Amino acid sequence: MTNFRSKSIISAGFITILVLLLTVMALWIHDVSTYREKLQFIVDVEQEREYVSDMRDAVYRRAIALHRMLMLEDPFDRDEEFITYRDKGDTFLTSRGKLLATEMSDAEKEVWDKARVILNKGGKAQNQVIVLLSDEQVENAAGILLKDVVPTQDNFIMEISRLFELKGETIDKNLAQVTEDSDRSLLLILLLGSVAILLAGFTIFVVRRTGKTEDA
Repeated sequence: MTNFRSKSIISAGFITILVLLLTVMALWIHDVSTYREKLQFIVDVEQEREYVSDMRDAVYRRAIALHRMLMLEDPFDRDEEFITYRDKGDTFLTSRGKLLATEMSDAEKEVWDKARVILNKGGKAQNQVIVLLSDEQVENAAGILLKDVVPTQDNFIMEISRLFELKGETIDKNLAQVTEDSDRSLLLILLLGSVAILLAGFTIFVVRRTGKTEDA
């Protein structure tokens, strides 16, 4: 009777240890897959921040190019600045297209809608400056630049910077969540592992005791 009970305890111990080890392995595989997805999401959001940063930089450099075009008297130098102005416009359009291809939260969409309205207004003002410069109406071009282009540029940069901050908040939030989940999973794995070790020790003790009893 005692021998049968000991074998039952040993069998139950080994089965429980096996179940715990399989549970730990399944939990680890699940967590690794989940963390990989979350980290990829963070990488994607960081890439979106780069798009926003490129857009903001392009708008700023286009405004600088307009200022320089107003100050330069040599038509060839002015043409070089216009090339810079046009290239930065292409950079802006490329980054904007990539950004709009991503999914935005409701808060991000609201900020972008505001920025888009300002952008359209500023784009029209910039085109007016270019047209006036081509007609050698430098004073009129300077007036529109100071009255319309600069204020709209500042407002757009303020809104697009807010979008940049929202992307950063999303990254910080997800990083904090990954850290919290990682700590919780690690604690659970350690707990299950400790239980498995204790059961293994207890099972070994029962095996040795059973062996001594059988020898006796």
